[in-house]
Amino acid sequence: MRRWRRARWWEQNGQDFREGSRYRDDDAIVRRGAYDELVITTGEQLPFDADGPWRIQTTHRRAWAAWCHENDERFPPGGWYFDGAPIG
Repeated sequence: MRRWRRARWWEQNGQDFREGSRYRDDDAIVRRGAYDELVITTGEQLPFDADGPWRIQTTHRRAWAAWCHENDERFPPGGWYFDGAPIG
């Protein structure tokens, strides 16, 4: 159900966001949760300081983006993964 609410929200609000722009969630718990999901999915533990200054977060995000780019063939879109391995 939440997924449909998010899709509806995006349909109504998506035009307010510019492609290629970074939008930081004000809630550190949301940032920590997103990081945890990334670690659980990929099995990698690159750093990310959810409470840290923007410059540190930007550096960490770049490291994650580079890792994702180098490993994109391991994670085709639409799949489910746990600890870096496909599931389901």
